[in-house]
Amino acid sequence: MIKMDMYRQIIMDNYKYPKNTGKLEKFNIENKSSNISCGDEIEIFLDIQDNLIKDISYLAKGCAMSVASMSLFSDKIKGKSIEYVLNLSEEEYFELINIFPTISRVKCVLLGLKTLKEAIIQFKSQNKFN
Repeated sequence: MIKMDMYRQIIMDNYKYPKNTGKLEKFNIENKSSNISCGDEIEIFLDIQDNLIKDISYLAKGCAMSVASMSLFSDKIKGKSIEYVLNLSEEEYFELINIFPTISRVKCVLLGLKTLKEAIIQFKSQNKFN
């Protein structure tokens, strides 16, 4: 387990200097979602090739927990299969990004996973014959 000071530092670093932000030049699916309870918003852009996440970027505004978790998550899933993401449980997601939120921050941290899963479902419905 990470010490609390290091944990806070990782969250703040990924909030202040998020990875994979912006809009991909080449993407084949996008999705936007929000957490109305606190105003967080994430828009994801994906380049999916052969059912793998070839590239990902996003635009985010909101609290440190939602932005930092999306930054960490986007780095961890490049090259992963879309089925891997769809089958990722909340607990596995928390372990993957190494953020274990308090009950009041669960929706903030899960926003990126929710947005990505929605995008993949949309992609699969548009590409039924792949």
